[in-house]
Amino acid sequence: MNKKIAGFTLVELMMALAIGAILLTIGVPSFTQLIRSNRITAQTNEFVTSVNLARSEAIRRGVTINLLSGGGTNWAGGWQLQVATTAEVLRQSDPLDGTTSLSSTLNNTTAFAFDSRGYSDSIETLTLCDVDTPIGRQINIAGTGRVSVSTINTCP
Repeated sequence: MNKKIAGFTLVELMMALAIGAILLTIGVPSFTQLIRSNRITAQTNEFVTSVNLARSEAIRRGVTINLLSGGGTNWAGGWQLQVATTAEVLRQSDPLDGTTSLSSTLNNTTAFAFDSRGYSDSIETLTLCDVDTPIGRQINIAGTGRVSVSTINTCP
């Protein structure tokens, strides 16, 4: 009676674990960078959505809508949309997660006002950066209220 026993030997198991550890060591740093990049993209999209909402609500309601910073020129502290005449809050944003900063870089703007035509009262560039990576986003708000986003490689 000769039965074959199927399974792994201890040496085969140790080799599989060693190969798995090597693959994890190579893959984890790339995954961390992917998480940072996705967080920056999501935070950029959240801010751009708020700007576009402020502009569209100003046009729809025919009144001025303010986009106010919750933390001075560092918009990472959050922001809110408000009807200028009644101070009704349309949207409140939480502070940004992680180690990112969203700073006004051109005119140190702490608020935007969008009139009934959708025009912004100021032209501004905001920079979104994470302290752990030099790659960030630059958000440009034109006087017409249009928003454009570009990737930058020079975060401080």
